[in-house]
Amino acid sequence: MTGFTGLPAHAGPSRASTSCSATLGTLFSPGLTLTEKPQTVKAKGKFADCVGGGVSRAMVKANLSGTASCTIGSISGRAQVTWDTGDMSLVRTAVDLGTGAVTGTVTAGLFAGEAVSGSLTLQPITGNCVTSPVTRAKATGSISL
Repeated sequence: MTGFTGLPAHAGPSRASTSCSATLGTLFSPGLTLTEKPQTVKAKGKFADCVGGGVSRAMVKANLSGTASCTIGSISGRAQVTWDTGDMSLVRTAVDLGTGAVTGTVTAGLFAGEAVSGSLTLQPITGNCVTSPVTRAKATGSISL
């Protein structure tokens, strides 16, 4: 993906880490059901109420993929975080849809070298897993990096 090029990687963390609340809209294709299937996931939203690291909020975009159902599976990919300071972070991340656990690493930009961790809860917006696939969901929780 060309949107993730151009930022220099740093040898270690460039600033103290931060913890934020997260609210993301997610699109699943072809959609989550009770059976695991390959999924392409796009997520877009915000981090808010951040503590530490000299930032207070950010806009987030992510492209992920993996095999998942409504109750199990893992998706992984890359996220771009644009902070209220104008700085950017590029993140390699994975989400366990069974537990909601988020893991990863900041690969470039602000907080480069920092581990990413957190927890997200998905709430279906479109679909219900049983009679129709979940194609849109709201993800909320907390993220630290």
